[in-house]
Amino acid sequence: MANAGGIPIRADLEKITDPKVKELNEKFAQIVADDGLSYYPDWPVPGYMDTLTQGLQEMIAGTMTPAAFNDLIAGPYNEFKATLSQ
Repeated sequence: MANAGGIPIRADLEKITDPKVKELNEKFAQIVADDGLSYYPDWPVPGYMDTLTQGLQEMIAGTMTPAAFNDLIAGPYNEFKATLSQ
């Protein structure tokens, strides 16, 4: 993946042939090593974590289908997205 220009989470830096891609992956590897990445589900929509948690709990309980979950999380995302293009 790295040799195709990507940034894998755990690249084998010794196998990267392009010097610029290698430098990019070295810097990314340092961010990973420094615990600089995090799961931040509120990023796409304010309050999204609550929506995700609610839907996942309902799916686990069997009271929501995957299709309904997709609808649940699409609603706030699409609503917020619409406010950005105004």
